[in-house]
Amino acid sequence: MLVSLMLLAGCQTDQQIPDTAKPAIPGVWESPAGLKHWKFTLLEDGRLSEIIRADKQRMVLEEGGLEFKGPDYLLQYIFGPCRWSYDELTRELKISIVVEDFYVKAAKSELQCMLIDEFKGPVSKDGLVWMPKWTATIRYNVPAPDNVADGGTLVFKKVQ
Repeated sequence: MLVSLMLLAGCQTDQQIPDTAKPAIPGVWESPAGLKHWKFTLLEDGRLSEIIRADKQRMVLEEGGLEFKGPDYLLQYIFGPCRWSYDELTRELKISIVVEDFYVKAAKSELQCMLIDEFKGPVSKDGLVWMPKWTATIRYNVPAPDNVADGGTLVFKKVQ
């Protein structure tokens, strides 16, 4: 009788995670090194405190912006709202990084635009792996359509 009850109930191991488990989302999330390397520090209140962009630039968002100068170039970033949200029902994590004003001047050319990077996808039941789709949008300050690029699906691991 005991064996048949165990067969009906199924085997439960300590490794199994119930669907109702709530992962701790705040912390540091990082994708593997390479061309699509990103790293985010998510705060409890839904803000991001720091990111490392795919181009290896470290950005502390509380500072409001960044400026890089060289002998023949100038790059300026002014951050807009950079937030994250998590839907417990679908286990979907969404991160939105907005650079309200991006300005680059090199040689005899200039560009000014808005940059929007969005990452949206499911978090594993154990809360340690996130697989978002990355969409990058450039919104020009001149009459032109937005440039929207599909960055593909990335894999992030929670490292802290």
